[in-house]
Amino acid sequence: MIRMHSAAVVIGLGAIVMGGCAEPKTTSNDVKRNTITINDLREAASETGQSLASDLTELVRYDFGGERVAMFLGDIDNRTQSVSTNDFDVVQRTMRSELYSNRFFRDNIQLRETGPRTQSLSNRERQASGDPFAEEDGFEGLKVDADYVFFLNGDARKLDRRDATGFFLEMTLTRESNGEIVWTNSYFVQYGEG
Repeated sequence: MIRMHSAAVVIGLGAIVMGGCAEPKTTSNDVKRNTITINDLREAASETGQSLASDLTELVRYDFGGERVAMFLGDIDNRTQSVSTNDFDVVQRTMRSELYSNRFFRDNIQLRETGPRTQSLSNRERQASGDPFAEEDGFEGLKVDADYVFFLNGDARKLDRRDATGFFLEMTLTRESNGEIVWTNSYFVQYGEG
């Protein structure tokens, strides 16, 4: 069973993770119970993507006054140590699909990938057909106000307690022009008993 919780601002992960009592010995049943499955990952990625799309559309609609926005989708730094890089890549792609299934998001936010994946693609395409941005500097080719160009990145960490296991995902939206963090939200995905 997956449970996801959302908090508007991340104040201190330390208060959640730090605890008092010594951990009891675990049995093979305990380990099995707190192992994330493919279904857990699929469900968590889908729910988190839907929540993220809803949160970002509310941000654009109300905080940005409906201004057209460009977001470069960066990587989610996988520090869970329980989800392989390959599996976490599937999580990211599922989340991206959920973003695009939200019509308001699709109509008002240009989502583009960035990071190593696009850098190698960009290098290959620029060599084959020249600079796709031609004489335009930076991200001006996006046809949005420069103040509304952002990077969307995430950081995922595993939480492991006696009764349940899960991972904590913090997403951050940073303005490209000045590096200002304009929004951050956390999502906690719990699996196993508890």
